[in-house]
Amino acid sequence: LYGLAEEASQTGMPMVRAFALQYPDWDPGWTLTDEYLLGDRIAVAPVVEQGATTRVVDLPEGTWYPLEGGTALDMPAGGGSETVDAPVTECPAFVPAGSLLVLLPEGVDTLVTDTTLDATVTNQLDAGDDREIWVYPGGASAWTEVDGLTYQWDAPNLTGPLTSVSLDGSDLAVTDGTVTFTGNGTVTVNGSATLTIAGGDAARRVVVRFIGLE
Repeated sequence: LYGLAEEASQTGMPMVRAFALQYPDWDPGWTLTDEYLLGDRIAVAPVVEQGATTRVVDLPEGTWYPLEGGTALDMPAGGGSETVDAPVTECPAFVPAGSLLVLLPEGVDTLVTDTTLDATVTNQLDAGDDREIWVYPGGASAWTEVDGLTYQWDAPNLTGPLTSVSLDGSDLAVTDGTVTFTGNGTVTVNGSATLTIAGGDAARRVVVRFIGLE
């Protein structure tokens, strides 16, 4: 969100977008009023019917993964529709294959860095360069943070299950679909995909979560 806010201030591209801004050739993207894009890669489909626990989602052509994991939606040429579960505790959200999302670690309470805040409030500066990164197979994407930290994910041929992960040639232990390490470098996944991380402090803690490789 912090990165999207900076992009909005520099370019005028809104944080919350109509699909037509990213997918101008997809006709429904010009008229949809109950779905939107958060940034360039998170499709959000709120429930707008009282009491509903499912909803029909319209998406452009390609493979779309549920944001937090689950069965992917494969949309045909020209895009398509699919009925998805929408329990009252969740808002349906999807990302295209090959997406990369860079998040602050758990425990950060605010992006406000005012030093007069209560000392018990954990802000963005307290996290330093520590990050949690979510990646999805089937494509490629990149992200550059406001302060210059960069991430490049290349996984067009990556398929599950998750069998091997290494950092600059050294094997990493995989726990519940995640790996944790210190510093920067190139992560290789199943021998066919790479995640290159650069620009951060050498002591930074990085957690990478692989979604869609079940």
